[in-house]
Formats: sequence, structure tokens, C-alpha cells
Amino acid sequence: MLHVCEHTQPDKLLARIGFVWQTEKFYSSRVCKDVTEPKPTSGIFLYLSGAKPGSRRYQLGLSVMELVHDAIQMDPSYVERMKRHYFMVKARLASAN
Repeated sequence: MLHVCEHTQPDKLLARIGFVWQTEKFYSSRVCKDVTEPKPTSGIFLYLSGAKPGSRRYQLGLSVMELVHDAIQMDPSYVERMKRHYFMVKARLASAN
């Protein structure tokens, strides 16, 4: 999960970008309940928490999402590393409980 903020207000969250590998339907029903949120695509979802389409915040979120998408495309093994780390963390949390 990446948190997007401006350097002048590092405590103010503008957007969250996450990585997905489930179906679009799975995430659409859980993450994208707001119809103004961009739908999950190409393994990435963007959560803008009420930002209006066309606003500066919305455009910033889309731009950062595009950068993340491009970075993932440059390293095909990144997706598998993300999955592996996700399941390692889940297993560790489960064993701690």
C-alpha cells in the first residue's frame, strides 16, 4: 500500500494506491464502493476517499497510479514478490495469534 501526500503536508493523505491480484469484482465490491473511484486495473487500485473527478487531488492520484503501473511493467517478477510477501505477512500474523 502506498500513501500519497504532498511534501508540504505529509500528514494529509491524498490517496492510497494498492496492489491487487484478485478479480476486479472482488475489489470492486470491497474497495470501490464510491462510483467516482477509478476501478481496479492492471493489478492496481486507487482509493481517493471522496475526491471529485477532475479535481487536483483526483488527477494527482491518477498520475501516481500511472507511475506505479509503469514501474510494475518494468519488472515482471515484482507481482510474484508482492504476492509472496503478502502471504508471508499473513502467515506470520496468523502464527502470532
